[in-house]
This record gives sequence, C-alpha cells and structure tokens, in this order.
Amino acid sequence: MQIATQRQASGSTGTQINLAVTETEDDKSLLERAALAFESAAIEGLDELSRPTGKNAALREQAIAASYRAYDSYRLLPVPTEQPESLFFVLHLSAIACCGDRWSDLRSWYREQGETLKAPSVVNARWDHRFLYRMFDCWIRLFQKNGKDDLNRVREIIARLRSEQKIYEKNYLDNASGSTGRAMALRLAALYNWAKATETLAEYGLLGVPAQPFGIIDKHFEAAIAAATASGDQQHGNIFRWLHAASHIMVADPL
Repeated sequence: MQIATQRQASGSTGTQINLAVTETEDDKSLLERAALAFESAAIEGLDELSRPTGKNAALREQAIAASYRAYDSYRLLPVPTEQPESLFFVLHLSAIACCGDRWSDLRSWYREQGETLKAPSVVNARWDHRFLYRMFDCWIRLFQKNGKDDLNRVREIIARLRSEQKIYEKNYLDNASGSTGRAMALRLAALYNWAKATETLAEYGLLGVPAQPFGIIDKHFEAAIAAATASGDQQHGNIFRWLHAASHIMVADPL
C-alpha cells in the first residue's frame, strides 16, 4: 500500500514536484501479491454483488472494500503487451474498479491508456478471437458510460456478430475434433452467453427493458461461467465472474 501511495502521488504531481520515489525490482511482485490478496477477499463476497438484494451485508461490504483496494495495486501494474492478455487485464481492472466504486479513477486511467483501449483488428483473426475483440469494444463502451450512442453501438456490434457467426463458426469448429473440438465448442458457448448478457445490459440502459433484467443477465453469465469452466478456460471464467458482478452495479446506475 505504501508503494501504491507513493506511485500515485508521483504520477499526480508529474514533473512539478520531485518526490524522489525509488522503485525496486521487488515492487512489481509486492503490488501483484497485494492485488491478489485483496482480490481474493473481494471474491468471497462477489456473489453478494451479483444479486439484486444480497443476503449477507457484511460480505457485500467486504467485496466493495476489497475491490477498492485491489484497484489501487492493479492500476499500477503494466498492461501486458500481448493479446489476448492485454484485453483480459483491461476488462479485469475495469470490473474491479466498477465493483469498488472507483469510476472517476477508472476514467482517469482510461485517459492515460490511449491505444490500449482500442480493440485489435479482426482481420484474419479466428472466430473466437474475432468475437472476443468485438466484445472488448462493447465493454469498454459500457465502462466509459458516455451515453446512449455507445449503448446503441453495443447493440449493433452484437447484431453484427450474429450475422458473422453464419460465416465463421463452421470453419472454426471444422478445424478441430475430439476433446479439442469439444473445448472449442464450449468456449463459443461461453462467448455467446456473454454476448446475450451484454446485449440485455445495453438494452436496459437504453430502453429500460426488460423491467427486471437480472434474471436474464444471471442466466447467461452463469451459463458463460459454466461453459468456460467446462472447457478448461479459467481466464474467461474469472473475467465473467467479475463482469457479472459489474453488470448488476451498472443496472442500478445505467448511465
């Protein structure tokens, strides 16, 4: 926490004040360990954030407070340079910020990132990566909360993905068989359910329908998590858990 405070203060003052903050080789490891510790505490109460009315207020408050602290460490870590790790890092950090009520801090972090927030090109990308890149674009728009134009764009992106499914899905699945093919099919099932939950969230923010979106959002996120877990894709599963909780918070404050 001391390292995080020093780095944040140094970043805020820029070149105006020299705070003489000395970074060591151990700093990154300490920040990662602190972030993971706070995230573990948050995960204990994450289910409470993923319900319209949680039954355990203490766990809910623990999840919010731990997410708040986890964000302090994660935001100071370097964004991975490779794909899709970079996308997962941004989505993960953004969901933690949402769950920890760090909206203003997240907007500041977004302003610092520039090209990092731009979805990769889908040219020559295989179908599951193409789908992920488009969904990343959707969620950056949801997290930025810039208004109804972005919500409309989310709906358009998902509609386009449905039309592209007819073109790219068969070739993707034809390239694998056996256990590998089953894992690939499960991965697509996870992505498709994620898209449906995302579309529901955008439609609620835009039109206020359905009046009670939690059931649909829960159904599809739970199916996405189950499919990702069954495919052996723990990274997707973890991201979906955080986005599930974040989606409930967004329903309460859509714009």
